[in-house]
Amino acid sequence: MKFIQVDRERLDVAVVNTPLPDKFSIPTKLKQLRWRMSPIEEIIYYDVLYRAVYAEDRREMKKRGETEVCVAYQLCEPEPWMIAIGCLMWEGVVQGLAWDAVKVAVSTALGRLREGKLAPTVSVRIDKEAETQIGFVWEQYANDGRKLHHMFLGIKRKYKLLKEEERKAVSESVITDKIPRS
Repeated sequence: MKFIQVDRERLDVAVVNTPLPDKFSIPTKLKQLRWRMSPIEEIIYYDVLYRAVYAEDRREMKKRGETEVCVAYQLCEPEPWMIAIGCLMWEGVVQGLAWDAVKVAVSTALGRLREGKLAPTVSVRIDKEAETQIGFVWEQYANDGRKLHHMFLGIKRKYKLLKEEERKAVSESVITDKIPRS
């Protein structure tokens, strides 16, 4: 099994076959275990993906003239490449880096993950079927710099709301305990 390994000090990722214990490692094949999300996964799921989908639906409802918004979601859990990008962004916030510095690290990481066929490719097909697709379009975060910036802001907002011990728990998130047992 392959792992995405995040070097938090250098803000870099690598695709490896065996994880190192001192690095943040994410298995490329995660089990769907909603009740066991790590702190970084919860931040990406609830404070980035959920908020983005809710905001888009709210805008659409306002366009149609609807006043009351009663929407419930169950989105797919973040994919491994998105967890790695979220971890890079989190470490960028912890280190006090500006978006421009984090953007370079994220772009480099996405390039490496695309080489390993672990992240969406640059070309996004937009057709009738894609327009009516229900759910979350992961490729938008990989290709649209503006959405990546919103992801960074969502992570930064959450960082500012957390207490010191909660921040440490996110930085020490463990993903590798989700390795499927055969």
